[in-house]
Amino acid sequence: MTLSLDYAALSDVGRVRRNNEDSAYAGPHLLLLADGMGGAAAGEVASAAAVQVIRKLDKPGISGEDMMEALAGAVHRANERLSELVEEDPEREGMGSTVTALLFDGQQLGLAHLGDSRAYRMRDGLLYQLSHDHTFVQSLVDEGRISKEEAFTHPHRNLILRVLDGRPDSDPDLEILDVRAGDRLMLCSDGLPDYVSDEVIAASMADGTPDSVVVELITHALEAGSNDNVTCVVADVVETQPTSGTNPQLVGAAAELGQGGT
Repeated sequence: MTLSLDYAALSDVGRVRRNNEDSAYAGPHLLLLADGMGGAAAGEVASAAAVQVIRKLDKPGISGEDMMEALAGAVHRANERLSELVEEDPEREGMGSTVTALLFDGQQLGLAHLGDSRAYRMRDGLLYQLSHDHTFVQSLVDEGRISKEEAFTHPHRNLILRVLDGRPDSDPDLEILDVRAGDRLMLCSDGLPDYVSDEVIAASMADGTPDSVVVELITHALEAGSNDNVTCVVADVVETQPTSGTNPQLVGAAAELGQGGT
């Protein structure tokens, strides 16, 4: 049985930042989120470039173990693109982007992940984090030095250890994941989980359509005082034709810069 994705993507610049450095993409075969960083407006350039390169994976015919090779290659090409952009403009030195991608072949998911954006799955009413944060605070949690609750308020929770930055050691985590009808998938930038608890995220994901859920999650983040950009992609795994259709959705910096011809 071949499954489909019913998806929605939404990005909000937030109540503090002037620029949106997040980019996201949702299509029939690919869910993708990138959170850029770097001064002089380079963060949005980094995330947009990463999304524009990796989004080319949104096509049929990539399945099984081939998804791992395809994702690794796409992340590598995105990394090379960031290196080229820094060469073109040295003021972009130090820019980078997280990357969290789910490639879908109708039966399985391929996950590629770098940074502190997140991928979640809601199954049978339970929320599970699919990605592993590449942060200093997460390393403390892994070593048992602090609790998950302490990590939520740690002063260095935004210190990222691995990111897409144009350097040769930017290798993502890669994993094949099972998927079944009824699963709900969610990608988000750290502007959501840094301010909204897993319990609230789970409650929002338990009901509604992908469209209503992305709105609710971003609203929770803004009302909780998030000072960051907030971006969410939500997709339901369905046995029927998706009500969202099959047209891709591009949001955030990738959409805004694309309109400007960058």
